[in-house]
Amino acid sequence: MVRVANGRWFEYFIAMVIAVSSGSLALDTPLNEEGGRLVRVLTIIDVFVTVIFAVEAVIKIIAVGFVNNGPKSYLRDTFNLLDFIILIPSLIFYLPHLHIPRKTALLLRAVRILRPARFFNKSENLQ
Repeated sequence: MVRVANGRWFEYFIAMVIAVSSGSLALDTPLNEEGGRLVRVLTIIDVFVTVIFAVEAVIKIIAVGFVNNGPKSYLRDTFNLLDFIILIPSLIFYLPHLHIPRKTALLLRAVRILRPARFFNKSENLQ
């Protein structure tokens, strides 16, 4: 798992998923027709992205530990903590027994706009 979590291809794949997530977030507005085709497609993309980020978190947690496994633990890294804080509302939104209104869901998903910030940490040119 450590090799997967630290692999360059894994980071590139997650970067692509972040780009897709950011694009879908830009297209998802309260003005979209609630039962419309665009909203359905964006919902499918959102579910896909949420699952990918949940799997990423699980892989990294297995690889480095959650909190108390030393200084490299998952939640001790600022950007992993940010990702985890973004992931929780996304997962809560898809709990089957909750019926969250669309406008509230858009607010919950708006937190994802912080996700591209992790690239500031990875790229020396952006720092």
